[in-house]
Amino acid sequence: MEQQKVHRFPSCFISIIAQIFLFHFLSRTISGCLISPLELCRSPGACQTFLPNRYDKGATLSGLKRQYRFFNMMLANFTCHPQARDFMCSILSPSCPESTAERTQRISETNYAFDVMIFPTSATNVPCSSLCTEIGAVCLSDTSGGWTELCQSMPESPSSEICFGGNKTAVSQCELSPCYNGGTCFTQGSESYCKCPRGYFGKVCNKTSLSGTNITRGECVSVPEQCLSVLPYNTTRGLNLNDTSLAYIAPWESIATVVQKDMTKRLFCALFYPQCKDNANQVYTVCRDLCKRTKNKVEFVLAALGFPSLQCDRVPYDAGVERNGLTCI
Repeated sequence: MEQQKVHRFPSCFISIIAQIFLFHFLSRTISGCLISPLELCRSPGACQTFLPNRYDKGATLSGLKRQYRFFNMMLANFTCHPQARDFMCSILSPSCPESTAERTQRISETNYAFDVMIFPTSATNVPCSSLCTEIGAVCLSDTSGGWTELCQSMPESPSSEICFGGNKTAVSQCELSPCYNGGTCFTQGSESYCKCPRGYFGKVCNKTSLSGTNITRGECVSVPEQCLSVLPYNTTRGLNLNDTSLAYIAPWESIATVVQKDMTKRLFCALFYPQCKDNANQVYTVCRDLCKRTKNKVEFVLAALGFPSLQCDRVPYDAGVERNGLTCI
């Protein structure tokens, strides 16, 4: 007796069908890792992306598709430059930063870095600033209206470890600020950064250990001296460790690589070293405005470094927080 053929659909295809069904009913609530809704950006084994979009190019499926239509119109159906499609996909459909349980709810405890950030599990393909500029020059008649700012927010490096499509011959400040121990230098505007190999830390990869410590929850300790110039307080309670009586004091070296600008340093210092509120005359908190302004400047750098993605919509406070007795940092 002849066996009946069973047709099997790829799991990626099945997931897409399921998400189309969900989108019809729940378009405003889908978040976390999902199959990319952009067909041009799907590839075998790498079809996952994340909502809200890492680079603020759509918080919902419908918002992401609007951004796709906008890029499609600007880049002549992605035919005006040989890397136009890859450029678009790297922005609108970056790889999913988290493969474990989704964490999409807003936090209730302000300044808690572990909840504001989504920690990546794999490298993200990031476009280089020079590629963005080149595509703008070839494809657009006018690069005003945000294109120049988009390009300026991207990293630059001849190394594909950092970004793709970079200028292989450009001379930069990396020649004056080398990274140690095999670190890879790259730039963003006038700032230089070091992506450190495993086992090395710090601004130029010159540290071989992290000096984090645990304290008793409720205890107050001094913030790192590097944060004193950007924070309006000088003691921290650390980061609460779930289901324990301990709090964690993160080592400065763990964030030193990314905090080149004062605005970035202020946000990261406030997130990793939240204020100790005991006997405080004024209580300070991170607000969404600072988070979003920082994200617009450094999210591509964070992606290139393999750092957490800032999820600013999960910060519970915004303008008017003073009514709750708090002051925005």
